[in-house]
Amino acid sequence: MVSQIKLDRSLVADIDRDPELQMITGALIHLAAQLGIKTLGEGVETTAEQGMLEKLGCYRAQGFLHAHPMPLDRLMAWIDQRTA
Repeated sequence: MVSQIKLDRSLVADIDRDPELQMITGALIHLAAQLGIKTLGEGVETTAEQGMLEKLGCYRAQGFLHAHPMPLDRLMAWIDQRTA
């Protein structure tokens, strides 16, 4: 059973400035929600992109806004820093 889908970066990039992209992505988020499937925005790079995703109902995100790829030892320190 599918429990989460990722919204590709192509659906996230500049979503805060593109009304057509907002309609398309919003429809996907709404459809997923109707089916009980969570959505995750992939490649979120700006607070404006994240804000628009949240406005459309997508509350999970990954991307450079949150962190760049890192080795495991740095990841553990990054997690500790945020949970302290």
